Amino acid sequence: MALLVFSLIIAAAELRFCWLRATAESSLFLPIEVNSMPKHAMRPRHVGYLRAQRYARCFFVLSLLALLSLQCARETNDPDSYLRKPESGMKAIPAKGATFLMGDNSGGTDEQPTHSVTFTYDFWMDSVEVTENLLSSVLRDATTWGLGPRKPAIAPSMVTIVEFCNARSKLCGLDTVYAYSVYWTQDGPALMDCTLDYMANGFRLPTEAEWEFACRAGTTTRFFWGEDTSEATVKQYAWYEKNADSLLWTAPHSATYGVQVVAGVAPNPLGLYDMAGNAMEACEDWFAPYDTVSLTDPVAVPRPRYFSRYKVARGGCYLSSGSEVGSTFRDRTSFDGERGSSSLTVGFRCVRRSVD
Repeated sequence: MALLVFSLIIAAAELRFCWLRATAESSLFLPIEVNSMPKHAMRPRHVGYLRAQRYARCFFVLSLLALLSLQCARETNDPDSYLRKPESGMKAIPAKGATFLMGDNSGGTDEQPTHSVTFTYDFWMDSVEVTENLLSSVLRDATTWGLGPRKPAIAPSMVTIVEFCNARSKLCGLDTVYAYSVYWTQDGPALMDCTLDYMANGFRLPTEAEWEFACRAGTTTRFFWGEDTSEATVKQYAWYEKNADSLLWTAPHSATYGVQVVAGVAPNPLGLYDMAGNAMEACEDWFAPYDTVSLTDPVAVPRPRYFSRYKVARGGCYLSSGSEVGSTFRDRTSFDGERGSSSLTVGFRCVRRSVD
């Protein structure tokens, strides 16, 4: 829009210049006493050259205005043009060369032991959780709970997530990350033989390590805002039981669920909203205990034999207590072998790898 306004100003200035030039040149060749002017001053060839120059300028300006109008019409007819920009709605996460301690030895059993994680690449992360509006804009046939266009898209199935990520990648002209087949069961569609290309530059779920690194945003405290667990402080950064539990649903499909409009509280230092509370966020990893081994560019934990139905969910939700919205808190959500939907408290956000 700013470019369009600037171009219109330039075009208007050019038209004004042409008009003034034409006025001045006309007065030059219309003397009061024609007989007193030298003969060469009224040569038709010279007058015709100036007239042609003015016409050329006007043609240029009118062509520019026509092109600008055409571009404006195209953008108006394509309201989803922002979806085609890979960085739209995302924040750059400067992870390349960074090492951090993942987990918390003073936290819950699932958060232990701490272990070192190093990244050799930067990545991008959605600044907010995927909303119902974004989900339905990318996947036209996606089913949402109708909670509101700016509220998180909760309870997605893995089929919905991978289809959304691949469709969003294609919209932006990026490589798709997921390769999979879909088969039908009595419970609905299910994934089969789903694999990921972590080197691709398209959209996907974050690994648990990527999620925690982005949430911490360089901090080493229990929460990205520090150690303060007072209600007055936590409310500034999270939708949780103290400020969202009172809005619990009264019946299925009600519009009074506890999830809130995204970006309604303060972000973390990297500009990421709702990393604490609102909807828990699904990660690519299947839930498994931590190890003490140091890792470099860890990929998602594959599905183990135990807890085979559960993927990691991070950040806590609108039902969580103040201690459950910390940077290291881990929860799990059932996808029933990649078939069923996740919990009504779970949403997701996407990442994509930066390519040098």
